[in-house]
Amino acid sequence: MASSKEYLEYVQEQLRDLREITWRQMMGEYVLYYQGKVVGGIYDDRFLLKVTPSAVKLLPHAAYALPYEGAKKMLAADIDDKELMEKAIPLIAEDLPAPKKKKHIKKTVDRRISISNDASGFVSLNEYIPEAVYDIRYFSANNFVGERIDGYEEALPLLTKEAAAALKAAGEELLEKGYRLKIFDAYRPARATAHFIRWAKDPEDIKMKEIYYPGLKKSELIPKSYIAEKSAHSRGSTVDLTLADKDTGEEIDMGGSFDFFGDVSHYDYSEITEKQKEMRKLLREVMVCHGFKPLKEEWWHFTLEKESYPDTYFDFPVSERSIDDQIVSKEPR
Repeated sequence: MASSKEYLEYVQEQLRDLREITWRQMMGEYVLYYQGKVVGGIYDDRFLLKVTPSAVKLLPHAAYALPYEGAKKMLAADIDDKELMEKAIPLIAEDLPAPKKKKHIKKTVDRRISISNDASGFVSLNEYIPEAVYDIRYFSANNFVGERIDGYEEALPLLTKEAAAALKAAGEELLEKGYRLKIFDAYRPARATAHFIRWAKDPEDIKMKEIYYPGLKKSELIPKSYIAEKSAHSRGSTVDLTLADKDTGEEIDMGGSFDFFGDVSHYDYSEITEKQKEMRKLLREVMVCHGFKPLKEEWWHFTLEKESYPDTYFDFPVSERSIDDQIVSKEPR
């Protein structure tokens, strides 16, 4: 028999904190991928994981089961044990070889990632959207690391010209509704992301744990994809923001704080008030209307759908001198 949608939804809910999980439906069953590797699946309403050294070690009492006739045996895992599954799946993926690269066909575009220090396509949001409220967290110590982040030489929000234009339009619509934008982060140098990775690998530095990740071990931040080696912010068209009162500039209660590592940061988190849900919805709808795509795991995170530099990561420092005479008050092209 095929697996039920209800069971699939339950498993997905249990594994929602593992950000790099994807699913593929095949003949009524569901194959589970983590970081592009097949690590298990749902078969006849059973949650099964691949047999690897880590799986056998972590699940010593799990029974062996066939996903379907003629297939290799897998381990019947207890999906009710959420914490164990969150630990086991990344380790199982580490045991498995990297997925084979698909052969390119003629219509495939060969997209190559490049690194650049050219800031000519960027503008300062301070100049371009002066009515917004700015709280550039990574220039300060008020962030999950607890210190100023590499590359942030000034509290200066920079964004590509195209993203700035779209953001300005979103801000103008929100002004009509009684709100201003409040910006936490925009362009982020690649060196800042490297700083995050170094910090995440230092088990001794947990001074900001109670504020930003009280429900997690620091060692979980990279495996659960809260910290990644590359950030869309470094491509220059991503912004982290919230709403503020138009008249007072006071931050609106969104039912969760910026950069908090946990379920409450998911856009669809259910255990917040109706008013908080309404505010999250308003922010998302206006941003999407003006060409931004949201990130479901972070209610504050938006990337321009048509990015100016989708394959380029920038590393120039956040400062006036980086953009020189590129700071303009006129409309971006």
